[in-house]
Amino acid sequence: MKKIICACILFLSSVLAFSQTRIGAAVFVDVSKGTPEELRFFDRNLRMEVIAAGYTVTDNILSADYALTCSINNAASRPGQVLELTLFDVEGETDIVSTDLAFAVKEDTYETLQPVLRSMFASAPLKEVSTELQIVEVEKRSKTLSEPPDAWKSRWVFLNIRAGISSRYYMATADSFPSTSIITFDVGLEPEIHVLNFLALQLGLDIALDRAEYQRSLANPTPIVYSTSVLSIPLMVKYIFNPTDRFTLGPYVGGYGTIPLLGASMPPPLGILAGVDFGVKTGVGVLLFDLRYSMDMGPTNVPDAKLSYNRSFITLSAGYRIGLIKH
Repeated sequence: MKKIICACILFLSSVLAFSQTRIGAAVFVDVSKGTPEELRFFDRNLRMEVIAAGYTVTDNILSADYALTCSINNAASRPGQVLELTLFDVEGETDIVSTDLAFAVKEDTYETLQPVLRSMFASAPLKEVSTELQIVEVEKRSKTLSEPPDAWKSRWVFLNIRAGISSRYYMATADSFPSTSIITFDVGLEPEIHVLNFLALQLGLDIALDRAEYQRSLANPTPIVYSTSVLSIPLMVKYIFNPTDRFTLGPYVGGYGTIPLLGASMPPPLGILAGVDFGVKTGVGVLLFDLRYSMDMGPTNVPDAKLSYNRSFITLSAGYRIGLIKH
């Protein structure tokens, strides 16, 4: 008889323990201070982490079991900002736990926010939640949990593929030859390495057609074309702006090396460049638009014609950027 009574007690205890759980408990999330972009960013990510931990999110604090408040402030003792998090027991009207999370840029919290929240909710008192509600919430969580909308930006390496037109200007060093210009093609393959969230190094292999057109002489005005296929190897430093979840803006400066492939002219080995690219999230990658100014550091020589000229060009191109390696 005693064994039967003990078995019943153990069974009832297990049922009560299972019903007293945090899974499915409702959480009210409130984010204050910060810029509008920061408020949207942390409100979205906090809600996703709460759902990932097995809770529901409610917009009505009166129906919530817990309230998670977040305040974004400047750090007092060091550069950057701090995320002040407090978990509140709504029914008991008491603070459960508070903690601070320091960050330089908001994207730094992708890796650190989850363990901090899990640690905070581990201190929360158990709530009475039905087994049926637990099952519903687990199913809902598996369907709704996904990456943040701007998680595509969190990559170590991107690959940029682009093609466009290049307006090329040729200024002859001899007074007897006038300046000239022409529009040709330009294609490039440029990997981009993000050394920091806001800073990237971009390399490349670009192929363009160099086509200078000059008259033979004053007595013979028939033009002659000096055409050369050119391989450029640019190296750029880019500053990364993220205006919204779907857009990027990247001004950059750098230099390039030049290797003539086929043709009559010999361009100088080095040049400088500056430009800006604009990206729009489309599909699995980013639709890319690039505007670039380039200038040689020396004259281009045409040995057979004893002619030299200085080159500069403006390139407008479009392409696609694909993220390869996640942080």
